[in-house]
Amino acid sequence: MFAPESKTQILMISEVQQPLFVKHYGTPAERFHLLPPGIAQDRRRPADADAIRAAFRQEFDLAEQDRLLVQIGSGFKTKGTDRSLKALAALPEALRKRTRLFVIGQDDPKVFQLQARALGVGEQVTFMKGRPDIPRFLLGADALIHPAYNENTGTVLLEALVAGLPVLVTAVCGYAHYIAEAGSGLVLSEPFEQAQLNRYLVQMLQDDAARARWAAQGLVFAEHADLYSMPEHAADLILERGPGMTLMLLEPFKGLWAARDPFEAVEALQGEVYRELEGRRTLRTEVQGRGYFVKIHRGIGWGEIVKNLASAKLPVLGAGQEWRAIERLHQAGIATMTAVAYGERGSNPARQHSFIVTEELAPTVSLEDYSLTWRTQPPAPALKHALIARVASMVGGMHRAGVNHRDCYICHFLLHTDRPVTPAELHVSVIDLHRAQTRSSTPRRWRDKDLAALYFSALDIGLTRRDKLRFLRDYFRLPLRQVLRDEARLLAWLERKAASLYARKQRYGDAL
Repeated sequence: MFAPESKTQILMISEVQQPLFVKHYGTPAERFHLLPPGIAQDRRRPADADAIRAAFRQEFDLAEQDRLLVQIGSGFKTKGTDRSLKALAALPEALRKRTRLFVIGQDDPKVFQLQARALGVGEQVTFMKGRPDIPRFLLGADALIHPAYNENTGTVLLEALVAGLPVLVTAVCGYAHYIAEAGSGLVLSEPFEQAQLNRYLVQMLQDDAARARWAAQGLVFAEHADLYSMPEHAADLILERGPGMTLMLLEPFKGLWAARDPFEAVEALQGEVYRELEGRRTLRTEVQGRGYFVKIHRGIGWGEIVKNLASAKLPVLGAGQEWRAIERLHQAGIATMTAVAYGERGSNPARQHSFIVTEELAPTVSLEDYSLTWRTQPPAPALKHALIARVASMVGGMHRAGVNHRDCYICHFLLHTDRPVTPAELHVSVIDLHRAQTRSSTPRRWRDKDLAALYFSALDIGLTRRDKLRFLRDYFRLPLRQVLRDEARLLAWLERKAASLYARKQRYGDAL
C-alpha cells in the first residue's frame, strides 16, 4: 500500500505520522491527504455552560477559590500521569492545598495512587473510570493537563478547546499545534523538562486573567477553524478518488468473506425476513452464534425516485444513509447500533447496490412496548422521570450532532434488559436509521418533524403536563422558563401536529 509505485491514496489523521511512512517506504507526498479533526459538535460550549459549571462544582464540593485540574484519557502511563502528579506536588503550598486533580480513563490506577500518596497529594487526586459525561468535567474544571509521552492526535485537547477550557500539553501530541495556534493554553517545549511543566502549571492556576484569555481565544478559534469535518472530508476524497465502491468489514465477516465477493455473500445470508420490498430486504441472521440484522438495498429505479420526489418524500437510495447516521451518533456519544459490515457500489443512484450489517441489540424491549400499561399501571415516578430525561438527552444530542431520524417514534428506542432497569442504571439505544439524514447541523424543519413524531407516539402512555415540561427542559438544556418563552410557537405547533397525526392514525390505523 505504501510502496512508491502503488496507487493507494492515504488518509492521515495526524501529520506527525507522515514523515515516518516517507522515511521507511518512500511514499510520494502527493498520495497523503491530511484530514481535519472530527470533533463532535455537541462538545462545543453550550449556552448554559455557567449553570452546568456551577452544578458540577457543587456536586464535587469545589469552592470558587478551589482549582480543578482534569487529565482525561486511557493509558495513564503514556498520558504522563506521573508527570502531572509531580507537578501537582510541586505547587506552592497554599495553591496546592486548594487544587484537586481528577484523572479519568480506563486503566489500573494503583501505581499512580501509590505515587500520589508518596508525594503527599493522595487526598487531592481522584481516579475515575471512563464515563459518558466528560463535557461536564471540561466545563467544571479550570484546566486540562496532558503531559503525554507520545500521542498521535489527542482528541481531548480539542474537546477542551471548543469547551473553553485552557490546556497544558506536551508538544509531542499531534493536536498540540492547535492549542498553540488558538492561543488556548500552554505547549511545553521538547525535550520535556519537569521543571517547565511545574512552572507552567503554577502560572495556569494562579493567573485568573490569563485563564480567561486562553478560554476566550479558544472559543473564537472554535468558531472559525475546521475542527469538525473529518467524516465529510474523508467521504469527499473517497468519492473523488475511489473506484466506485466502498467497503468496510469487521469480524466475523472480514474473515468469512475474505475470498468472496461481499455483495454476493450478503445476498446469500439466510434468516428471518422482517421486510421484503422491491428495492430493500431486511432480515435477522445468526453467524457464529451471534445475532445480526442485515439490510440490503438493490436500487429502487428512477421511476420510484421520481414518484417519491413528486410526493415531497425523500427517497432512501441505499445503506449509506444508515451508515452515516450510525457513525455520527457514535461520534456524538449517543447509544445506537454497531455496524460490522457496510458496502456500496455503483454511482447510479437508481441502481446502486449496498448493504449494512449491524449487531443485534438483545435482550431489549422497545419503549412503546415497555410503556403499554403506563396509563392504567403507572411506573415508579423516579423511573419514568429518568426515562424521559434519557430520551430527551438522546434526541437533543442527535439533533445537535446534525442527525434527524425521520421515524422518531418511541418504538425505535430500545431499553436494554440484560440488567435490572432502575433510574440510576438505564441503557437505551436508538435504532432504525435507514431514513435518517446527516448534515453539519439539523434544519429546524426536520428537527420539528422529529419532535412531533416523538410526541405523537407517546400520546397514549399517560404522560402528565409535568412530564412534558421535563422533556422540554432536558431536550433544550435550558431553563424551562426560557424554553416556554422562546419556543412558544413550536410548542403550539407540536400540539396541533401530534393531534393531527393521532387523528389520522385513528382513521387509517397501521397504514400511517
